[in-house]
Amino acid sequence: ELVVVRAFEQIAEGIDFTAKAKGQVRMALMEACINIKEAVASDTGKIHLGFKIANNLLVVHLWPEGIGGTETDLVKAWGMKMLRTLMDEVKLHRTAQGFELVMLKRSLAAMDVKSEAV
Repeated sequence: ELVVVRAFEQIAEGIDFTAKAKGQVRMALMEACINIKEAVASDTGKIHLGFKIANNLLVVHLWPEGIGGTETDLVKAWGMKMLRTLMDEVKLHRTAQGFELVMLKRSLAAMDVKSEAV
């Protein structure tokens, strides 16, 4: 979890996030990693991670290796309810290798553009 959080903190330096938003992303990353390791990760315990920044959005992709279980088990395992309170969007996708969790957080600049458009 700490490696994931450190990676995020380095990436977040280039995004206009408030301290609160950074804290929410940190918490969501830690929760997702802890929950999936406890519930359904394989013996390797590896969780792959990808960050993408585009148009003042941070998109985080997490996909554990060798995941088993049903989609219902995974929704519980990821703590989806909590993740949705911390992030702007949270989705669980079935892939050829198992499942992938995608979380999105808008930066302060992205929210300003969105409110101007309304």
